[in-house]
Amino acid sequence: MTNKIINLYTIFRYLIKDQNFLLTIIEDNQIKVPMKENDDNIKFDLTKNIINEYVQLEPYEKQEYSTFPEKAKELFLPSFIRFGIKHIIEKNVNIINISFLNSLNILLRPELLSMNMDEQIQSYSLLEDFIIHRIHRNYQIDKIKNTKKVKIFNNGLIDELRHGKISSELIQTITGIFEINLIIIDFNKSEIIFFWAKGSKYPYLNLFNQIYYMALIQGNYEPILSNIPLNKEQKQKMYLYILENSSQIKLVSNIKLSIPTLYQLNQWNIPVKIYVNIIEKYYKKQ
Repeated sequence: MTNKIINLYTIFRYLIKDQNFLLTIIEDNQIKVPMKENDDNIKFDLTKNIINEYVQLEPYEKQEYSTFPEKAKELFLPSFIRFGIKHIIEKNVNIINISFLNSLNILLRPELLSMNMDEQIQSYSLLEDFIIHRIHRNYQIDKIKNTKKVKIFNNGLIDELRHGKISSELIQTITGIFEINLIIIDFNKSEIIFFWAKGSKYPYLNLFNQIYYMALIQGNYEPILSNIPLNKEQKQKMYLYILENSSQIKLVSNIKLSIPTLYQLNQWNIPVKIYVNIIEKYYKKQ
């Protein structure tokens, strides 16, 4: 990483013919770039965008809300923190990316953050075994017959999980197993991806389900948690953001809301205009 930065600086100095440009490098959670008073804004913005590319954190490292990408700040509150975890392990002479399942384990059990690495990996292994058992038994929100075709599909998911190959189908299956909703934010692409527990017979977004958050950075997942408990209004704000901005969010399928959810939303303290917009957006064609 350091060599890449030095090469970039060399290029910048050559282009602007100033060998003192960006001479001082301060490495911290947030990279600070010294500027001369007469540097123009174009040079500053270009340099900032390149240098501030997000990389994965080391285990036990943290990133505060203040240095989140702007897209993430739209969704999160200042109490949210991104946590570094162990991303890979060696299993049977193979390198396995465990970042998704390890992140999920910490989201479900935040107390793991204070445990040592051996305890975290032991807990990860137990979670992996549990999920494999559930997939093998064809656990789903909808009761679907465990046909030969379904078994082949599920065995494919199990193989993906064991080898750390995380597909959208696998994530969707896992959200269904735990009946949770999951937001994944690609920090470098500034993209939001949303998965929610659903079935073919009940395809509706359940606003009562717990919602969890992960960062996706260069193919690695990391958990994002609030350092203080969220109240009911704050949780509702998260869901309202999703419902209002669904066109800017990557979805596995189009969001559908049930009729009982309409009554649930009516109990929330939200402006009438937003409530009416939600009705027109999600119920008009039903």
